[in-house]
Amino acid sequence: MPIKAVGTIPVSQFYALELGTSRDAAIETLGQPSPTHAMTIAQKTVGGNNQESVVDAYVREDLIYGDRGLQFVNGWLTGKYRYFTSPKRLSIREGDAGSRSSR
Repeated sequence: MPIKAVGTIPVSQFYALELGTSRDAAIETLGQPSPTHAMTIAQKTVGGNNQESVVDAYVREDLIYGDRGLQFVNGWLTGKYRYFTSPKRLSIREGDAGSRSSR
């Protein structure tokens, strides 16, 4: 059953979610985070000590639910973390660098 409060994970569900859980199973359990609370990085793998994850494509996703985050690599849960301060997001628009003037 998806969680009731949008954008948060109850502590019991956070700790019960096991590393190695598939991304799809985690989202089925917890619900989909807001699109603004997810980050995906896709690139070639440059190294690592897990030979199963050393492949041509490396996709890391961080799904943020309130003050807790889930990190997936190639669709599998590899880490869980908690923010002790509110996360901040930077928005950098092309052409903004150095464009501020003092008034």
